[in-house]
Amino acid sequence: MIALARMNEGHRQETNSLLMAWVRAGRPLLEDPYLAELFATIAAAGLKSGELRTEVGAERIGHSLRDLYLGALYRWCGSPEEDEKEAAAAGGLTTELLDILDLTLDGIRAT
Repeated sequence: MIALARMNEGHRQETNSLLMAWVRAGRPLLEDPYLAELFATIAAAGLKSGELRTEVGAERIGHSLRDLYLGALYRWCGSPEEDEKEAAAAGGLTTELLDILDLTLDGIRAT
């Protein structure tokens, strides 16, 4: 998540343009969920090692993490220019992703 966020933060204009084009083309609905598959692979390792609760499968966790990433990315890209400096001061996309990841992991972590 940190790598994705920093890549996006380092290329704000490009991220905004590419995300807008991707959404307008309907790709979030039509494209194979490659990122969800990557996250599911990571989650499968966590399930196998006992770090994550087994009530939810790796595929669902992968899709949930993808949804969290895209939701944060949409909000970040859609924030007005005047909010950009405030968001950067608060840590921007990286901080938001880490915050929501903490919330999510608390819910799926094995106890």
